[in-house]
Amino acid sequence: GRGLKLLPAQQAVEEAVANRQRNSGEKPYVIAQQYVDDPLLIEGRKFGIRVWVLVTGHNPLRVYLHRNGLVLFSTHGYDARTWAGS
Repeated sequence: GRGLKLLPAQQAVEEAVANRQRNSGEKPYVIAQQYVDDPLLIEGRKFGIRVWVLVTGHNPLRVYLHRNGLVLFSTHGYDARTWAGS
């Protein structure tokens, strides 16, 4: 997708803050993901859990969690050797 970046966590936070300050008229959003080297498996398959949250304040912290989430399962079993050279 356009505008997607893979960044170390600290750099991602710094860039998100800088973008928010630069684009104060726009509604800022950030998508955060973390790669898991040794994934938890269910019946030998990788899975992902996607939840949507809205953070409206940090002092006091105010977070809203959407009632609908999404769980995705791989159609194929996970083999760590497949990813060893990546």
